[in-house]
Formats: sequence, C-alpha cells, structure tokens
Amino acid sequence: MIVEYHPAIRKLVVEYVQRGNSYQKVADELSMPKSSVATIIRHTKARPAATSCIIVRTVKANPRMSANAIVAMLEKDHGVSVAPQTVRNRINESGRNGRASRKKPYLSKKHKRIRLQYARAYASYTVEDWKKVLFSDESSVEKHGNSGRQLVWRPRGCAFDQRYLTPTFKSQRESVMRYLSPTFKSQRESVMVWGCMSWEGVGALQICDRNVNAQYYMEILEDNIDATKEVLCLPDDTEFLHDGASCHREKTVKEYLRLKGINLVKHPAQSPDLNPIENLWAHVKVQLYQRPATTKGELAERIKVIWYDIDQQQVQTPVLSMPARIRAVIEARGGPTKILRTLTMQQRCLFTHVKMKILWHLYGVFRLFVRVTASFRCLNTISGVGLHPGSLQTRAPLGHECSCRAKHV
Repeated sequence: MIVEYHPAIRKLVVEYVQRGNSYQKVADELSMPKSSVATIIRHTKARPAATSCIIVRTVKANPRMSANAIVAMLEKDHGVSVAPQTVRNRINESGRNGRASRKKPYLSKKHKRIRLQYARAYASYTVEDWKKVLFSDESSVEKHGNSGRQLVWRPRGCAFDQRYLTPTFKSQRESVMRYLSPTFKSQRESVMVWGCMSWEGVGALQICDRNVNAQYYMEILEDNIDATKEVLCLPDDTEFLHDGASCHREKTVKEYLRLKGINLVKHPAQSPDLNPIENLWAHVKVQLYQRPATTKGELAERIKVIWYDIDQQQVQTPVLSMPARIRAVIEARGGPTKILRTLTMQQRCLFTHVKMKILWHLYGVFRLFVRVTASFRCLNTISGVGLHPGSLQTRAPLGHECSCRAKHV
C-alpha cells in the first residue's frame, strides 16, 4: 500500500538528512520505513549532495578538523574538489558554527565525583555563609598574554560540552604523553602571583619570586593572612579556601593551618569555576593586556596597581554567584560549568534600559513596515498590472483607509 506523507513530515525528513543523518537513523526517529525516507529524498528538489553528507559526518566525528583539512580529505579519499568556503557553508547549514574552543581543566571520573560531593556538601551554604570565606589562589600572568586558541565546529548551546572543550592540565607530563602535542619553551615571560579576597574587598597580593613549594607557601600565608584579616576586619571564624595544588596538600602546610586555627574549605581539584577569585584574575589580565608591559618588573608593578584598584563591588559580584555555581556543578553531575557572574543592581538597570530601547526601535521598524506595506497595496500602476481590464484605482494617503475601488466593465 502506498502511503502519502504529510508535507510537514516530508520537510522534516529532508531537514534530518541535510544534517548528515543516515536514512536508517531518520527512519527510526520518525517511525517510518527506510524506503520511504529514500523515496522522499529522491523526489525532493532540495536533495542534499553526497558530498554534503560526507562533510557533515566528518565534522561530527572530528569537530576540530579545519575546512582546509576536509578539502584535502575529500580530494584524497573521494576524488572531489571543493572550495574551503563551500565546506564552511555546508557545515553552517547543518547547524554548526566555527567557534574558539573553551579551555577548561581536564576532569577525570574521579575529579567529577569529588566535585559533585563538594557541591552537595556546600549546597546549603547561602550568600551570607560565603561572605565569611577568604578565597585565595595563585595565577601565572604572561607579559603579552596567551593568544593560542583552537577552533571547533559545534552546535549552538554546546560550548561547555566536553566534546568541544580544550582540556588544560597542571601536569606537563600527562598533557604531553596522553592528550596534547609536545610544546617547546618560547620567549614568553610570565610572573606568578598569589592573592586573596573576601566579601569585604581584595586582600594582599604577593609576587612570587621563586617556585612555590610547601615552605615558600607557608611563608606567603604567614606574611599575608593575618594582615589581610586585620585590614578587611574579618572575624576569627573566617574560613579559608585554596585549591588542591600539590604544595597546598603537604603535611607541613596542613599542620601549619591547624596550629594557626584556620578553618579550611575543602576545595576540589581542577575547579577554578568554584573559586570567585578567578573573575578577578580575568579582570587583571584584561586590563593588563590593553597596554602590555615591556619588562617583568613593569609587569609586576602594573599587576599590583590593577589589583589594588579593584573596588568592593567587583569583588562582591562573583561571591554573590557562589550558590548558583554550586547548583551548576550538581546539574552537570560534576562536569565543567561556566564561571558565573551575577549582575549588580546598576548593571541590571542598564541591561533593562538597553533592552527596552531595542524593543522600542523594533516596534518603530514594525510600524514603518506595516505602513509601507499598506502603501504598496494601495498603489496603482498606470499599466494596470494585476488589475481587471478597465479597472480604475486611486492611491490612498499613507496611514489612511484604503480608497481603492475597482470598477469592472
């Protein structure tokens, strides 16, 4: 029995196939025979070329493959010669766009499990609880910034899908041996800094003049923790947060913190998205790279100037987002999340103002479109194209009721 499918179903079949899906997959998805899918595609003018399907399937299998590499693959394996722009067009038509891959720390199954446990343990923390935490972290700041990025073809809304992320590693050995290509020492110069912050504002910042080991880290804490608490007027029960770096996990460091009576927030490894100080490091680097430093000495001085110019509102904004960050980790089952930033009241008002202004302009464009359409509808041509022979029309004033009257002979 011949089945005639609804035009909407036929259109859906064509769209699915154009996205690079096989006939069998489309048939299973729409609960129809594979032969019907083939018949619909065969009798459709918008039938996708075989090359388009190959391109889309290649990108699905390897989203980091460049357009030029796909061109070379098509010519070598299939004997087809196409332009790189044609490849980009076919990929865009499939719903994927070329974007810079987001860099996120590599998360193993163990990392995800620990992150999820941490998020569940602190899910009950409110903003008031996070206000009593002193956040700290080290960061490496390069003199000219790090411009290295990797392009990836990804669908909309998949920026933080692990398939489209570029993993970063703390262990150079692991990155070279397993996941990344070997890299070699360049002429880049960088400065390692340690800083801390709380709800009350930025704390001390120290330029690290040597490698940070357990002994040097304890010296940093000795010189800066008490001074920061005194300047920011923090209570004695303030909790302290640092990441899971190897020097932080040394027994001597743990014993030092215990003797000092410092309560620790057990921060999971590979989790910069759960430390609001990362927002401040990003701010420092953006300000710094607008006018790059020429020497390491100048770099260190400018970092200090930018750090101590950060106002309290810039510090409080990421702290406000901590409950949302915890929820995001739980929703991602311990996977990577976006570093959230809560809008301040002033930013919300500005955002609302801009949004209303855009909507008002769109409304004005819509009104103009309606008036112009009505004008063309009422416009008469001398030749009478589209009118009954012998008809007579007059143009109605713009914005008034149409006065067109057709008089048939």
